[in-house]
Amino acid sequence: MKKCWLLFIAILLLVGCERMMNTPTGKVADFLSKYQNLEKNVKKELTNVLDQEQELNKKQKEGYRLLLEKQYQNLAYKITEEKIEKNRATVTAEIEVLDFATTIRNSRKKYQKQIEKDSSYIDYQIKELKKVEDKVKYEIVFILKKKDGLWYLTDLSKEDYQKINGFHE
Repeated sequence: MKKCWLLFIAILLLVGCERMMNTPTGKVADFLSKYQNLEKNVKKELTNVLDQEQELNKKQKEGYRLLLEKQYQNLAYKITEEKIEKNRATVTAEIEVLDFATTIRNSRKKYQKQIEKDSSYIDYQIKELKKVEDKVKYEIVFILKKKDGLWYLTDLSKEDYQKINGFHE
């Protein structure tokens, strides 16, 4: 009998936790935590994006991969607002990431004429990005839609991904 009660309580907790995650805020928190934890899908997408970069050699791709993994693991966020209207919701989050954008801007100034035409520019940029410790805060408004009782994130904009990566200017 005691085992039945424990099993019942365990099932109740599992169902309750699943419902808590099926909220707009829960979905956004889950999405961002996948970056923080470098989950398999995040790493796979990062690899796919870097593989498409024709201008980068293998060493440079690896350098960027390590920088972005560090970025994701250091990502901090705070959910500041949730608005639900029928089957649509918005969740506003403030994220804090390493400020790669300032370093990119500064390296462009130094290499004005050679930008992206010279492998040394990219090597210099990676070297400088490794030194970044300053952080910057951005706001992202996530849009979610409810279908069949479940909340789904809509695709993020290019600008929002730049914010997550710390490259938004």
